[in-house]
Amino acid sequence: MKKIILINGIKRSGKDYLGELMQELIPHSEIHKFADPIKEIIAVTFGISLDDLEVYKNNSQDYGIEIKVYPNNQPDCTLKYVNFREILQKFGTEAMKPVFGNDVWAELCLKRALEAEISIITDFRFYDEWKVVNSKDVKIFTINIFNDSLPQPDNHASERDLEDNNFKFDFYIDNTNQPNIFEDVKNIIKNILD
Repeated sequence: MKKIILINGIKRSGKDYLGELMQELIPHSEIHKFADPIKEIIAVTFGISLDDLEVYKNNSQDYGIEIKVYPNNQPDCTLKYVNFREILQKFGTEAMKPVFGNDVWAELCLKRALEAEISIITDFRFYDEWKVVNSKDVKIFTINIFNDSLPQPDNHASERDLEDNNFKFDFYIDNTNQPNIFEDVKNIIKNILD
């Protein structure tokens, strides 16, 4: 039976690091993200690379987009400033889900994830994503990685949805102050592979 590992955590908690570590330890596993199609669309829209988008998203205090107006050849005026993390959040959640359904990104990701025997999805954020994955004939494992040294996340639905739905994880990893989580990860993998 195919297996899917869903990793959750607030922004900057170490989800990608955990996914990469697991991929190194699990032969023939692949990493996927629910947000990959969102990032691909936004990168093309703004004419930037996916690597640049990651830098801009993770350094939102330094990078953003200004919408300016130039009325009647007068000096320009900034109408709106927004950072790339907010663009990704609003596009993926507020813009696309009402039009294409709450499961649009989960369905797209799942098509890719089911091609591997074991897939690691490193950006599990919504209860609807779990419902879509759980509807298939796969074995699901959920991991929450937390880091109590980080500031509280913003109030966007992508940072609150699982908590609001009282979601219970199969495994928890404490990444506070960057401890060595290698043994914890090995124990989780042992449980997953048995």
